Amino acid sequence: YGSFSSDCQKKATSLKISEGDDQQTILNKASYLPALPLFLSCSILLTLIAIIIHHDQTPPLPATQLMMRASAKIDLSLAYPRRPFGTRNGRNVTLPVLGFPSVALARLSDPSDQSLANEAVRHAAVDLGISYFDVAPEYGDGVAQERLGPALEPYRDGVFLAAKTMFRTAEESAKDLANTLHALKTDHLDLYQFHSISTERDVDEILGKG
Repeated sequence: YGSFSSDCQKKATSLKISEGDDQQTILNKASYLPALPLFLSCSILLTLIAIIIHHDQTPPLPATQLMMRASAKIDLSLAYPRRPFGTRNGRNVTLPVLGFPSVALARLSDPSDQSLANEAVRHAAVDLGISYFDVAPEYGDGVAQERLGPALEPYRDGVFLAAKTMFRTAEESAKDLANTLHALKTDHLDLYQFHSISTERDVDEILGKG
């Protein structure tokens, strides 16, 4: 996420996109970007930010319309190169190199914002064919996974869902996993990862007893 976020931030900076811009201004500025695969994910993140920042404006621009405008010039057949991930039930599993930026949902802290999350996820899964979703409890102190769960539920069987834990012991990770599964309204994850492994102590705790 760090590298992806940095790339998007650079593009936003180069276009002089700011929080003071309205939705149409952001889209007008973003339309000058070349239609590269990375721009697809950047456009999703930028338009999600626009939706979140300006969702209380009247009348709001529907999330689907906003995101469709941003991605209209993109050739989706070129947008999702895939890489081998592993084998499941004797079948090779591949994952797209770009996924849905669920961290952007972290600012939808009001339960009434669920419809915005629903629309963003529906457009991503159905219209854009995004099949990789990643989230963590730390994104908005649980808000992102709480919004993602109901939004992704209709499409759960057709996507690869990954989550993370900051805990390092089996007992703590198991409790964190149970909370994440409940929030995401699913009985399983396709990938569960240790989050932010950045020190030797993290490695020792993860590989140590318990």
